[in-house]
Amino acid sequence: MRRSVRQWTYALRQRQTIRLVRLLSAFALFIGLSSVLFHVFMALEGHTFGWITGLYWTVTVMSTLGLGDITFTSDTGRFFTLCVLVSGVLFLLVLLPLLFMQGQSPARVLRDLPKDTSGHVILAQYDALTSAVISRLQQYHIPYVLLVPELSQALHLHDLGLQVVMGEIDHAETFWKVRADQAVGVISTASNALNTNVALTVRDVAPAVPIIATTDDHTGIDILKLAGCSHVLHLGDMLGQSLARRLLGGDAVAHVIGQFDQLLIAEATAARTPLVGTTLRQSRLREQVGVSVIGVWDRGHFETARPETRITSHTVLVLAGSQQQLQQYDTHFCMYNISKAPVVIIGGGRVGRATGRALAERQMAYRIVEQRAERIQDPTVYTQGNAADEAVLRQAGLLDAPAVVITTHDDDTNIGSPGE
Repeated sequence: MRRSVRQWTYALRQRQTIRLVRLLSAFALFIGLSSVLFHVFMALEGHTFGWITGLYWTVTVMSTLGLGDITFTSDTGRFFTLCVLVSGVLFLLVLLPLLFMQGQSPARVLRDLPKDTSGHVILAQYDALTSAVISRLQQYHIPYVLLVPELSQALHLHDLGLQVVMGEIDHAETFWKVRADQAVGVISTASNALNTNVALTVRDVAPAVPIIATTDDHTGIDILKLAGCSHVLHLGDMLGQSLARRLLGGDAVAHVIGQFDQLLIAEATAARTPLVGTTLRQSRLREQVGVSVIGVWDRGHFETARPETRITSHTVLVLAGSQQQLQQYDTHFCMYNISKAPVVIIGGGRVGRATGRALAERQMAYRIVEQRAERIQDPTVYTQGNAADEAVLRQAGLLDAPAVVITTHDDDTNIGSPGE
């Protein structure tokens, strides 16, 4: 049985309500007992009062109002009055506010999930990447939990509407509490060392659950796989390949990006081809080469393909077909977009270098503009200097370049915000 995190939060609130009911019940019981003892001690002093008066005296003393209209004269009665007064202070000024504060802060954050929880995704890190993953999970109504080790951060993320469970991500007990053995997957986007620790910890709890991790260098791929990761993503390479595929100034060849059995998914730019200016119906791609257009990218926005969708010089076609059909597409369009001038890549970080490697695989010339000398690996494809300097850009061949790829100076920004 699957249970959403909203239900888990509701269960937590129910437990908090039960604690409050128990405290108030004990408080009511103490008031009743004190009212009875009030009559006993007053009888010892020779006074008789009604039950309402006894309740009235108990409440006024416990609430520290102390009206003084009804008092004991004996030491025993006065000692009893002190006991009732101290008990009232303890209940009203200590226990009840403490319980309320717990309900407003730490108790709002889950520490574990119900035993029957299943079908959820566990996120071991919160960053720009997992934020995007959470958006997709919410879009497809897939339950998730975000592990956060610190209370302050957990409360902040909880207040933002995220489904948070508090716990150390390198403790096996944490993954037992979030039912990792019944999850559909674990995603960790931290450093290589922490991702390795997470993978080893999860494998002790859930030997079969898929684990997806990210890495910032190629050496970490083998280490993370040996630690138990099912899939390791090198984000720099992925973003670089994505940028290289969508260069409008590159070739018109279909580049494979995915595969389902014999069905291949590819992307191809339409710039400078006869397809520009036509609709998908008019292009007759399915009749001519057999491929199906399942979607189009236009200036960073994806749209589902329709017969009336118009192909522009900015369109990148998302194609589906067999290997033979994609080869037929290339035969028709590979003659277009031929340029011997190198593509200029501004920024020689992980993303910039990955873009260069992807272009090299497509046999496209490129040149990287990089300011830091230690990043220059091959002087034949690098131009050292500040990209804000016009002379440097001219030296890199910007005026003749068929396309320019701009990456920021911060690789984490490039990887975390590929759509910006």
